[in-house]
Amino acid sequence: MNSEGIESDNGNAGASATAAPKSRKFKKRWLVWLFLIVLFGPYLFFRATSFSRKIVQVEQALAIEPRQFDGQLSVLTWNIAHGRGATDNNWEEGRQAKEDRVDEIATLITRLSADIVVLNEVDFSATWSGGFDQADAIARAAGYPYYVKQSNLDFGLIYGRWHFGNVIMSHFPISDAQVVELSPVNGWEDWVVGAKRGVTCSVELEPGNLVSVIGVHMESRGEDVRVNQVFDLTNKYSELEYPVFIAGDLNTTPESFPRSNLNRDGKNAFDNLVDPSATGLSFSPLNTPDEAQLTFPSDNPTTLIDWILFDDSFFKLNSQKTIPSLLSDHLPVMGEFEQVKKL
Repeated sequence: MNSEGIESDNGNAGASATAAPKSRKFKKRWLVWLFLIVLFGPYLFFRATSFSRKIVQVEQALAIEPRQFDGQLSVLTWNIAHGRGATDNNWEEGRQAKEDRVDEIATLITRLSADIVVLNEVDFSATWSGGFDQADAIARAAGYPYYVKQSNLDFGLIYGRWHFGNVIMSHFPISDAQVVELSPVNGWEDWVVGAKRGVTCSVELEPGNLVSVIGVHMESRGEDVRVNQVFDLTNKYSELEYPVFIAGDLNTTPESFPRSNLNRDGKNAFDNLVDPSATGLSFSPLNTPDEAQLTFPSDNPTTLIDWILFDDSFFKLNSQKTIPSLLSDHLPVMGEFEQVKKL
């Protein structure tokens, strides 16, 4: 009896000793999984839901008189560089400084009073600018009742959020807003964080008189990518029903202009875009720009990469100017057009 009892006790002790390491391993596994969920959960959530934020069209009630179209149309394009000013460091300042600068940007846009405004590098929610929506702030402060936001990068981590892209604002009603998909630098980057894209919408100047606007921020990393993106833009252009304006930071300039680039096949993205076999759109200046027409960098411009392209079958360019400002590292460009024909 005693011998059996001793053997039985030893067996239970052995089972308990075996169970204890298994229990500890189980707890460690769950702790690891919990850590991974906390670390990557926000990222997975933002990426999984990014499609719902790809494009947002807004109509807001403002205490302003509706603008009446009189045959003249002004278009402004500006890369506002996340509200960081003329520097290249998004982390240099905190939220208050960015808010103040965005207020100044809205003030300048109000003074220029363009009918249609295309903005690039606008933060919808970004840690480096304090998490406020710059598009909403500018549209409200500058008095634009219609605007559309289109996401380029859209991801978040446990310690930060980065969601920004392009904006089209208008004093005239906006409809049919769509994302313009552009070839990314590489597929994995687009999947992991997002990529530069464009946005198009119809703007109703008056009943039955509409134009199509494409706001775009083309890739800065190489003419090869931009040539591919021009192919995408051309395809979208061919689908549009109304006279087209393309505006934004194209990151390319004609081959004959300062600091132009060619891809490995000797092609220039800008020249390809305006070629008659592509869009055939007009632009200004046609010849080598003078210093006052350059747009980047704003504190000492050496190149012209911010453009307004237009269909000269329907609109005549009366004047275009580059506006001096250190509120961004890009200078805003504004064109004054006159409609010469309707569809």
